[in-house]
Amino acid sequence: MGVDLVKSVHRLDVGTVKLQIWDTAGQERFRSIAEGFFKGAHGVVVCYDITRKDSFLNVKEWLRSVAKHVDVCDVVLVGNKVDLAPAKRQVPTATGKAAADELGVPFFETSAETNTNIEAVFDTLARSLVLRHTKAAAGAGAGAAAAGAGGVGREPRGSKSGAPAAAGAGSTASATAWRGKAERVDLVELASRPIEEERVGGCPC
Repeated sequence: MGVDLVKSVHRLDVGTVKLQIWDTAGQERFRSIAEGFFKGAHGVVVCYDITRKDSFLNVKEWLRSVAKHVDVCDVVLVGNKVDLAPAKRQVPTATGKAAADELGVPFFETSAETNTNIEAVFDTLARSLVLRHTKAAAGAGAGAAAAGAGGVGREPRGSKSGAPAAAGAGSTASATAWRGKAERVDLVELASRPIEEERVGGCPC
């Protein structure tokens, strides 16, 4: 069906998080099926193949698909297959990192074959989700207290009609800012930069 379900538990200093990970196929023929699983997602890991430049250029289309179905969503950008020979690389580490910086999202290079950075990706996503939902709950509690004391409560910071929450890991602002930046980031220009010598094992970030 083009979709696989994986469940994982992440024990972090901010709490224990149980993730349901819907792994969607990247082929174009599965896109409509994959989009059906985006609605209601709290976080998305957008992956590209470092040995295929066209895979990197498709990142913008996947972000557009996510933006169509989700209002607030944490995003992590991942370049996969760092286990393959450096000669096969078409997307430099610096290119992926530059794209992530412009989007304002975390970046990793990984290998599903050697398990390089896989846990780090989902730990980062889980941490962002916990922090964002904790802040949202605290804001909702403060709003309810204000309503009880003063009669009219304010919406929590970061809500659609209220002031945006401060930017940072796990904030509503960081989980929505990438939406506006996705259309402006020039992946073609980034991908046209020359390939320089890469660190073995992928991005150390």
